[in-house]
Amino acid sequence: MESNYFEVLNKVKTTNFSNGLIQKLFKTFKVQSILTRSNIKKEKGHSILQLIYTLFVINIDNFRSIYSGLKHLSCEKMIDPIMNMMGNINYDWKGALFRVAKVYEKIQPSTDDDKMIIFDDSSNTKTGKKVDFTSWFYNHAEDEYFRGFQTVMASYYNGFQSIPLSFIFKIGNYRKYNSKNIRKYPKGSKMRGIVRSSKKSKTQIVMQMLKQTLKRRFDFSYVLWDSWYTCAESIEFVFDRLISKDINLVSMVKRDGRYYHYRGKYYQQHQLFFKAGRNWNKIEGGDIKYKEIVVDYIDSRQKTDNENRDKLGKVKLVFVKYPDVEKYRILLSTDIKLTGVDILEKYLRRWSIEQLFKNMKQHFGYNQCMSGKYEVLVADFTIRCVFYIIMAYRREYYRSQSMMEVILEFYKEFYENTLEKLIQKVLYDSIVKIINHAKSLGIKTIKELENNLDKIFVDIFNRPIEKIVPD
Repeated sequence: MESNYFEVLNKVKTTNFSNGLIQKLFKTFKVQSILTRSNIKKEKGHSILQLIYTLFVINIDNFRSIYSGLKHLSCEKMIDPIMNMMGNINYDWKGALFRVAKVYEKIQPSTDDDKMIIFDDSSNTKTGKKVDFTSWFYNHAEDEYFRGFQTVMASYYNGFQSIPLSFIFKIGNYRKYNSKNIRKYPKGSKMRGIVRSSKKSKTQIVMQMLKQTLKRRFDFSYVLWDSWYTCAESIEFVFDRLISKDINLVSMVKRDGRYYHYRGKYYQQHQLFFKAGRNWNKIEGGDIKYKEIVVDYIDSRQKTDNENRDKLGKVKLVFVKYPDVEKYRILLSTDIKLTGVDILEKYLRRWSIEQLFKNMKQHFGYNQCMSGKYEVLVADFTIRCVFYIIMAYRREYYRSQSMMEVILEFYKEFYENTLEKLIQKVLYDSIVKIINHAKSLGIKTIKELENNLDKIFVDIFNRPIEKIVPD
């Protein structure tokens, strides 16, 4: 046969949005409509949907880069359209991600009451000198500095798993040597606003994400973050903007020298530890101990005595002692009706965003984009987050499976679908060749075709049929 089966397979995988499995998922999430509403569209050449589809295939095949995936699929000519799409500074990628997450919120089957918005950040190392805006950051977990960005992420937790909701590649204050930090975007472009936001403090970034989440009317009851985001500025935001909407904060608190108000006096954390009582409460069935106390959170930003500082609101502090850990940890909740056990249980759900980062790094190419342009990095990561949400939706119906198992199952279905279409195409092409060759031999009836079928097969395929299908 003249056509190469491998080339035909790749053509089936990438042409005309052929795989019904992916097409169905894209329709479920209204991807075409969302792209249009986000001003992600073009008039000529490959459609945006076709480019997104091709990137999905590359991600499913787990290639290390877009170019290597396109080369494997014999689609090298698509590299320029894809880079042009991701390099468009006026496309609203942030809005697109919010809209896809909103669809997930509406169609996912979970009915858990404790829906949450969870914040965390992770290192995003970039070493190239020509990468836009790279900076020095300190990785506290690894106790080392790295060059690149901090990925500050908001996730939506539905009681079972977290999905990406929004993110910012934070630009630091300590510039990397010879980095193109001076690059500017024109006024009115979407990327100019994103870059402006990325230069704010992490606390300000988180508050901005919360405002955007509220604007899009996501349904959630709690906000979770770790101790790096707990400060007077963020606590004031929670009391001013969230409590009235019946949304509360559960977070960890740094062990430091800040003061709290308790029964007319001001105490530091170690003093409140003793005020909470001598005896520990034990969690039933475990070795974790805790004790709790309700205090007023005071505004430590004000340069004055404690007595003259504003009280932002009442919070419950929970001192938690894990077995075989020398120091206790401190949790904070603005919902003072919760017990210490409830607060601990809710805070432990923050682990779901850690699992999100882990899955993104292992299965969705978290840091695989090779471009040095900031807008391309943002677009690439947004598209990967969309793919994550789609796979998370499938996982809702297979809750006993890990994300990797869900992806493998999807991979199997995807290739079964692709091979079915490949067989149909090869069969059709072969029938057409047999008929055309029979006509050239002067064969006019089905009986003549049947009597000469072996000869026709040898003429076309250069081998007797028994070499392919033995008796």
